[in-house]
Amino acid sequence: MTVAWREPVKVLADVLTAELELPAGHIVLTNQKWPIPKDQGLYIAIGTISSKVVGNNNYLRDAVGGAEEVQQIVVDEMVQIDALSFNADARVRKEEILMALASQACLRAQAVYGFQIARIPQGFMNVGSLEETAQLNRFTTTIIIKSIRTKVKTADYYETFLEPEVTQNV
Repeated sequence: MTVAWREPVKVLADVLTAELELPAGHIVLTNQKWPIPKDQGLYIAIGTISSKVVGNNNYLRDAVGGAEEVQQIVVDEMVQIDALSFNADARVRKEEILMALASQACLRAQAVYGFQIARIPQGFMNVGSLEETAQLNRFTTTIIIKSIRTKVKTADYYETFLEPEVTQNV
């Protein structure tokens, strides 16, 4: 079964929505001009903080009718997950996020979409603040995701390459 590549943060958003039984609109990817809601309940924000390429492969393989070029890249991403609420939900339910990341649904998603979450996540940091006249409960944690992305295309043979052009400065 071949599955199209998806950003790991989008897969995580789907997993957290299902595992935490969040209503529509209660999970968002960062940098989307999303205002902090004023109602009660748990909200989750997910975003990539940084990424580092740890592998980059390019090789040829035999295929029907010729050869294929296989390009693969392996990336470590640091992902930040924020739990927010104006009631106690963020404080009380924050550990459910870690439980969801270790769930069977999340393990299946990792296998299907070709990524892996590091087994020991960071603890939660309380980064609550006063928003207008209400206290925003906000807890943040980071996880590391290792993902692989593969791209396959028809390969040119040496005899089909364009003839090189040589120029000289005189």
